[in-house]
Amino acid sequence: MKIKNPNIKLNEILTSNKASADFIRENKIKSYAEIGCNYGNTAFLVAQALPIGGEMFLFDYPEYITIAKEKLRKIAREKKLKIRFYSNSRRRKDSYCWTLLELVKRKKKIFDYVYLDGSHDFTIDGLSFFLIDRLLKVGGYIDFDDYNWTFSKSAVNDPKINPKILEKYTYYQLTTSHVKLIIDFLVRPMKRYKEIKINRIFQKLCDEPQN
Repeated sequence: MKIKNPNIKLNEILTSNKASADFIRENKIKSYAEIGCNYGNTAFLVAQALPIGGEMFLFDYPEYITIAKEKLRKIAREKKLKIRFYSNSRRRKDSYCWTLLELVKRKKKIFDYVYLDGSHDFTIDGLSFFLIDRLLKVGGYIDFDDYNWTFSKSAVNDPKINPKILEKYTYYQLTTSHVKLIIDFLVRPMKRYKEIKINRIFQKLCDEPQN
């Protein structure tokens, strides 16, 4: 999960995130989930795009959730938004996949739109895609962040700066985009999904046939 400055001004949020918010407004999305909401900057834009009484499901670490809650408190009250917050620990084997699984157990499709901006790790987000698929309504959308991003592009994870990262990832895993692998080899081959925005937004056309 890439960390952003908690004091960033809302009008300085990445244009791509504004484009997603505009897409949500134009397509009259009512139920929005964000995996990796960070400090709530993108969620704030989306909250403005959602209709009165819309729903939001936000996932991240507890310290970010605390800030996001405060940032969204006023607009949630003004627009009567139902916002649910979910957090997971920083334990090595913990992730939002466990929380998504708990939602899957309820056997209900609850999301119209999911913005996946989480770990960018294939072993986590590969599974999270299949869990999200179980929660996404037919006709709903999944929005993948950072198609070309790699761990080696981050100063924190660049092996030249942080050689200990090679104890966690191979050089190939550090220099290859995990999001690209997920889209190219897990999402695109599924004919149930239609690419709406290249390398980014996919629409679910139908559910997987049940035996």
